[in-house]
Amino acid sequence: MIGRATMRRDHWGMTTAAKYAEFAAREAPGVSPAYERLSLAVSRDDEVLALLGTLPPGKRQPNLLFGVVRFLGGPVEDPAAFHGLHGGELAGDRGGDAHQGHADE
Repeated sequence: MIGRATMRRDHWGMTTAAKYAEFAAREAPGVSPAYERLSLAVSRDDEVLALLGTLPPGKRQPNLLFGVVRFLGGPVEDPAAFHGLHGGELAGDRGGDAHQGHADE
């Protein structure tokens, strides 16, 4: 069963899962095999999609997520290891001023 968070749509009408599947099919091939595999895995992962669903639509972009994970030394080569990130590792510490709203949200 697909959770409610995975069915949320952005302002273009795409679900987060569809956005990641499209990224895997259209943007990553020939450019980044790792991001292609990871994006396809995220598109099928209800737990990660639910976590992404807690973010504003403009912040759910594949390149933002993967870039941050790569910058922080996280596993972007292995979808299973990426899925293993949870709690504070992938979600980040939501306390304090970790996420401040911006005019574009």
